Amino acid sequence: DADWFTENNITFDYDYNYADYGSNDDNYADYGSYNTCCAASPCDSITIQSFEKVFLPGFYSLIFLIGLIGNGMVMGVLLKFKHTLTVTDIYLLYLAVADILMVVALPFWAVEAVHWWIFGTATCKVIGSVFKINLYSGILFLGCIIFERYLSTVHAVQMYQKCKPCSIHLSCFAIWVFCFLLTIPGMMICTNSSSANYWRNTLQFKYHVIGFIVPLCVIVYCNVMIFKTQRASRRFKKWKDLWVNVAVVVAFFLCWAPYNLTLGVDTLIKLNLLPRDCDMESRLAISMSVSTAVSFLSC
Repeated sequence: DADWFTENNITFDYDYNYADYGSNDDNYADYGSYNTCCAASPCDSITIQSFEKVFLPGFYSLIFLIGLIGNGMVMGVLLKFKHTLTVTDIYLLYLAVADILMVVALPFWAVEAVHWWIFGTATCKVIGSVFKINLYSGILFLGCIIFERYLSTVHAVQMYQKCKPCSIHLSCFAIWVFCFLLTIPGMMICTNSSSANYWRNTLQFKYHVIGFIVPLCVIVYCNVMIFKTQRASRRFKKWKDLWVNVAVVVAFFLCWAPYNLTLGVDTLIKLNLLPRDCDMESRLAISMSVSTAVSFLSC
C-alpha cells in the first residue's frame, strides 16, 4: 500500500513529457494541432482535444480555401506577365508559391484535430517538413521584398538593372535550400528520448531567431530608413506610402508575435527554465493552437 512505499523511501517519477506534445522539431505539432503522429499526451488532453475539434477544422479549411485561391490568383497574374517581372514581382511569385505549399498542410491537420493522425509517420514528416520549409522561406521572401525596396529607395540601387532575372531566381532557390537545411535536425530527432528532447528544445531558439527576430528587425529597420528618406525628399503622396509600410510591420508582428511568444514559453518549460504546471500547460496548449491558426492569416 502507500505506507509501504513511504516507509521504504520508494518514489515514482512521472515524466508526462507534455512539452514534447507541442514540439515542432519531432512532430511538427506547434505548426498544427496538438494531436500529432509522434506526440505524447498533455496533462489535460480532453479539454484541449474538445477545443481543437471545434475550432481547428473549420478555421483551417477556411484558410486553406482563401490561401489557395488568393495565392493562385497572384501566381496567375504574375506568370501572365512573366517576361516583364521586376525583382519585387519575382519575390512575390515565390512568396505565393511558398504560401500555397504552406496551406497544403492544413487539410491534414484539420482531419488530425478530429481523428488524430491517421496518415502515418512518413507522411507526418513530409507534411511537417514541407510546411516548415515554406514557412521560413515565405518569411525570408517577405524580408527580401522589403530589403529590395530599401535599396531602391534609400540607396537608389535598382537591383533589376544590376542583377539578371536568373540571378534572382537562383537566390530564391538558395533560400529554399537554406530552409530545407534548417528542417534536417528536426527530421533526424523524431523521438521522445531525453537526448533528442534536449537538442530539439535547444533548436527551438534557432527557429525563433531565424524565423521571427531577424526578419522583424530587418523589416522594421528598412521601413524606418525608407520613411526617413521619403520624408526628407517629400516624396510621400498623402502619407499613403507611410501607411503601407506601417501595415506591413503591423501585419507581420500580429501574425507571428503571438505564435513565437507562445512557442518561446513552451521552449522554456521544456528546458526546465519555467516550473511545470498542468493548468498552465493546458492553457498554453490552447494558446498554441490559436496562435498557430492566427499565423496562417499571413498566407
